[in-house]
Parts: sequence; C-alpha cells; structure tokens
Amino acid sequence: QSIEDLVPAKSRDQAKQVTAEFENCSGRDLLFILDGWDELPSHLHTKSIFHKLIASPQTLNLHFSAVIVTSRPIASGELYRLISSRIEILGFTPTEVKDYFTE
Repeated sequence: QSIEDLVPAKSRDQAKQVTAEFENCSGRDLLFILDGWDELPSHLHTKSIFHKLIASPQTLNLHFSAVIVTSRPIASGELYRLISSRIEILGFTPTEVKDYFTE
C-alpha cells in the first residue's frame, strides 16, 4: 500500500502525479483524516499505510503533514503511544440535552 492508493483520482497516473506533489512539499498544508480507526481490521493497525501515516510520516516523505484519527475511546488505546494530542468528545446526559435545547 502507498499514498497513491489513498488518493481519489480518475487514473493511476493522476494519483501518482498528486502523490509526487505531496512529496515535493513534504506534506506541507496537507491534512489526512482517518475516520474509524476502530473499524479497521486489527492487522492494519500495525502493518499498513495508515499506521505509517500516524507513526512515521517521514518515511513517506510527508514530514509536515497532519493526521486526524477518529476512533471510539474503547478501541483507541493503542493509538495513545503514536499520537501527540488526544481529544475525547463526550455526549450529553438526557438532562443536559433537555437544558441545551430549552435554553
């Protein structure tokens, strides 16, 4: 797997061209959003392009890129050692929902 495989493009040549542009700027101003980490098969958590993007983007010539990973908290434990920041979004209690919508 490579970055080319992640680029939505009309052709393989176009994906290669886009990937070359990413690498030429070392990923500057490039944001990857990996939504649903917990939904990936477990073997892809350690041996895939997704793991490389999170753990070592420099190996992909994307030193300056940013990555946002979403996951359910229960399944995100293994991510903690790979990431620099963590934000957990908590839901509202039924009382808080009522208060929010009535105020």
